[in-house]
Amino acid sequence: MNARILWVPLVASMALLGGCEKQSSLERAEDKVNDALDRRPAEDIRDAAEDAKEAAKDFGDAVKDMAQEASDDAKAAASEAAAEAKEAAREVEEAAKDAVH
Repeated sequence: MNARILWVPLVASMALLGGCEKQSSLERAEDKVNDALDRRPAEDIRDAAEDAKEAAKDFGDAVKDMAQEASDDAKAAASEAAAEAKEAAREVEEAAKDAVH
């Protein structure tokens, strides 16, 4: 009885693992041909998923570009503000010297 209890999960797990094989090169090529010819099972769903994946990638790229642009703008603004502050400090220093003389 105990042996049967151990064999059932073992056989079931072997059956499940057997279904998890990677596709061979020929199977991948066949899938690509079927994709190009729109002959895959559930083609509409697969195409929609591929479109959604591409749209998500495009969105991520756009967000990344916008973040980089915002960062560049912030750096430029900070640099300009620092230059203006330095010039203002120089003017204050000159005014202080003129006031003393």
